[in-house]
Amino acid sequence: MRRLLLLVMASFFIITGCQEKQYPPASMKQIQQKNQEMISIDLNEMKEAKKIAQQNKRVDQATAVTFDHELFVALEVSNFNRFFLRSTRSKVHKSLRKHFPDKEVHVTTDSKLFDELSKIEKQIEQQPLQPKKVLEKRLKKINKDMKG
Repeated sequence: MRRLLLLVMASFFIITGCQEKQYPPASMKQIQQKNQEMISIDLNEMKEAKKIAQQNKRVDQATAVTFDHELFVALEVSNFNRFFLRSTRSKVHKSLRKHFPDKEVHVTTDSKLFDELSKIEKQIEQQPLQPKKVLEKRLKKINKDMKG
């Protein structure tokens, strides 16, 4: 009798322990994505900011991202023009502030931040509707790196 009870209990534990976990039909990730607030980004403002930044003769390339009341612009400057980074940044910043008075303008000439902003810009061009929290987190990190 004791052996039978032990055998039944052992088989019960083996069967229940080896079963896969039952997940709900919608995973948590999908639920979170549905609950995220989406934000639509104006591509025209981004293109306009890029054009204004590229009007400076020392700027080789520019990339821009708008988010709420902020405008992030990264400039690529090469060769001899790198000696004039500070003045180039300030001139582009002044022209962008004049053209976008309602936005808080952030300008950088850092190559890593240029790459990161260009990735974000390409992602936005492919899909103008972006999750607000994710985009805000990435842009806050870039803003922090600009100041640090």
